[in-house]
Amino acid sequence: MDKDERKNQDILRLLASQCHIGTKNLNANMKRFISHKNNDGIHIINAEKTWQNIKLAARVIAAIEDPNDIIVISARSYGQTAIIKFANYVNCVSTSSSRWIPGTLTNQNTKKY
Repeated sequence: MDKDERKNQDILRLLASQCHIGTKNLNANMKRFISHKNNDGIHIINAEKTWQNIKLAARVIAAIEDPNDIIVISARSYGQTAIIKFANYVNCVSTSSSRWIPGTLTNQNTKKY
């Protein structure tokens, strides 16, 4: 299987999982990822750009030597299962806390830094 076939299969998987279906609300930062709006007013996310960003993220994660340096976070209920599965697969730290204390990841003076 060549590179283009794998890419096409990945994009078809993204479409089958309906990850390209957005919402009626559009954040200004998301405009560059939207391909169009359907008849119901739902924004459709560009699956090609999603695939490119997933591939970039995978390369960055693969380049990290120590899995304990990776933290996976989701405060949303629909992201909880995904981050737990991902954390188990990558052997990294996951958290599902809906509340973060400011500076937890950036302030070296805190206990959990």
